[in-house]
Amino acid sequence: MAKFIGDRLHHLENCLEDLRSSLTQQYSAIRQHLLSSLHELDKSYNDSVHSWSVFSHVDYVVVVTFVTQYEDSTSIAEALNVIHGWNTDWSPQSFMVDFCEPEIMALEDVFHGKTLCGV
Repeated sequence: MAKFIGDRLHHLENCLEDLRSSLTQQYSAIRQHLLSSLHELDKSYNDSVHSWSVFSHVDYVVVVTFVTQYEDSTSIAEALNVIHGWNTDWSPQSFMVDFCEPEIMALEDVFHGKTLCGV
């Protein structure tokens, strides 16, 4: 019985290590997209939920999605600041946005001096 438990424990440790390795590789790939120079901030239009996605223009991958209670620049900037706090080296050269003043104001607040490209 003890050998069986020891074998199962060893198997679980190997599975955890494989999972940790896989997650590390996936996180590295996502960070590469996050650190690309051009991003698009796009709101998912839904009457009851205010959610945005940030897309990388390297393969047009969603690198982050966030939800706010309000559709205002303060809420969007707060979410972007949290994400930026987790990834302090995230400093894209430009963002592409549709003409949404709260998005523009939030991006200008969080990423001073970056280029905003309107669509």
